[in-house]
Amino acid sequence: MISPQGDSAAYQNLYTCCLLVLLCCTMLFVHLVFSLFWEIIKVAVVKSTLIFREVKVVIFLAIFVGSGIYAGCAGNSFGIMTLLGSCLAVCWFAAFIVAVLGSVGLLVFCYREESHEAYAIVLLPLCIPLVLFSILCPVSFTLVNASTGAVCFAFFYPFLTACLILYICFRGSRKPNGEQFVIKRRFAVFFTAAYLAVLILTVTSRAYSENSCNLPSVNHSNAKNFSISEKNQPKYPICDKTWTPLRLNVAEMAYLSFVAYQTNWNKQDLSKSIRSYFHYRKGQWNVSYISEGNPRYYHLFEATRQVHIIGIRGSVSAGEWFEYLKLWSEVISYQLTSEALPVQRFPLSFVTSYVSASSFLERILHHNRPDYSLKSIETYIKKTNLNSKGDNIILTGHSLGGGLAKIIGSRQKIQAVSFSSPGEVCISKKMGFSLEDLQRYTTSVVSRNDLVTWVDHHGGLVQFIGRKASQHDQCHAVNIYCELKRSCSFQTPITC
Repeated sequence: MISPQGDSAAYQNLYTCCLLVLLCCTMLFVHLVFSLFWEIIKVAVVKSTLIFREVKVVIFLAIFVGSGIYAGCAGNSFGIMTLLGSCLAVCWFAAFIVAVLGSVGLLVFCYREESHEAYAIVLLPLCIPLVLFSILCPVSFTLVNASTGAVCFAFFYPFLTACLILYICFRGSRKPNGEQFVIKRRFAVFFTAAYLAVLILTVTSRAYSENSCNLPSVNHSNAKNFSISEKNQPKYPICDKTWTPLRLNVAEMAYLSFVAYQTNWNKQDLSKSIRSYFHYRKGQWNVSYISEGNPRYYHLFEATRQVHIIGIRGSVSAGEWFEYLKLWSEVISYQLTSEALPVQRFPLSFVTSYVSASSFLERILHHNRPDYSLKSIETYIKKTNLNSKGDNIILTGHSLGGGLAKIIGSRQKIQAVSFSSPGEVCISKKMGFSLEDLQRYTTSVVSRNDLVTWVDHHGGLVQFIGRKASQHDQCHAVNIYCELKRSCSFQTPITC
């Protein structure tokens, strides 16, 4: 829920304070939801009366009939696998409905214990700052030019949290046997620790260090540094693939991707670096454009073959990580839940629909655009008519920049090559591109020991590689380049 930052430090500080309060509200709601979920699980497992068994039979029959109807309306050839996949999807929706109704029933009908003065003394004062921040939060969101939906959300979220605290105070907070009912202590401790760990990591970490992620200097004088080969080592299959009429190989695409991280971010320095690297290819290389905001990208044009290259930089700060990862936020939540509940292996069509439907809050908070971080690049492509001139266009990027390149490539039907990027299969429906276009236009070079690549699933052409230690191991972008050069025995003017 990161919105554009304010123009002054005072606006930014107020906005940061409000975000911290909203984070605390989120923690309280998460604790409540998981505690209610646990109560419903206990009821479903322990309860064994005749009426309850009859209800379970009715629910089972309803799921089976609903699965048959869902499979029949799917438009695919009907079969046992289609029926099983439909059963899985219908069971998910049925469990969701039962959980919601059960949670409401627990709170409204079952939770009627007498209030306790000790809890009221602790909880009631919390309502005062929450009511205060229900006024300050929408003001701070307005000052940083957030969307109307985000401003409304900033008011109702702390206000509803205050209402929940009042409910807990007046309805009581324990069962007769002394067990906590509304919020379980174990859930509160676990998720509070998880939130604090994530908060500390995001505040103190950087995706890359600008000083340690510079590519080595180009060297044309020492030919022995141009290639690295190892005897009896098979090449990666992708080593033989080339792109555009320039026949750029995978190491050259990696260089074009990683050069976006360079600290000297101006046309003159970038043009000099590109022309020096492609010294033996000749050609007329020109940097047409370099963006000033996020996402950072450049547009390179080679005139003799009419080739346009757009390189997108990955994240270099915690703020950019959050900004880009919002595109995959629903997928990350789904994958984390699937690790806790391994039975959640749903059909792909259901997963893509679920991810798309789950992004409704993101669309409300960000001007109804889940693709706001891609808008500047797509607008530039349309403004310059690159996709309608008949020229050769290719997108490339590393890490989250590579993920953006594949999404834009699939949407605009442009070739895209990424390195150590997240996947894009599950977010295809959310981002508005088909799996067919994903398979046709994207190429991914993936290192299995890179956490970023664990997000989502990769489509199109995928090459998994191993990363070996090098003198540039502190920057995994350069390390991938050196691994491709080493394995493919490419001759390049960069020393590894």
